[in-house]
Amino acid sequence: MSKVHMSLEEARALATECLLHNGCDEANAHAAADRMIQAEGDLCHSHGLFRLPWYVAGVKSGRANGNANPRVEQLAPAVIRVDGDGGFAPLGQALAHQPLVDCARKNGIAALAFVNMFHIAAMWPEVEK
Repeated sequence: MSKVHMSLEEARALATECLLHNGCDEANAHAAADRMIQAEGDLCHSHGLFRLPWYVAGVKSGRANGNANPRVEQLAPAVIRVDGDGGFAPLGQALAHQPLVDCARKNGIAALAFVNMFHIAAMWPEVEK
């Protein structure tokens, strides 16, 4: 097996292009690629480019919606829910971040629930934020 060395930016471009050419729109492709490359940068290869074939297979099989439009709603004063529209977790996570922060600042606590989402991504970036 041969090895290919590339920068994180080159890897991000490769992942984005691969996702775009296999059924993802811009928003979903960029969010998923960004999360994979963040994992690579954190040296957690099991959640990096290693996941790219799973993302592609998810879209090609119809299990994941590559054109998902996640919706964020506040269910209660301290509860935010994201309906992922069958798409990848990173886009829903990105969209929910600021509403969750605002909710926590206002109430002193907040919870985030994900539904209808295809999850194969790293979760620690949200915890770190």
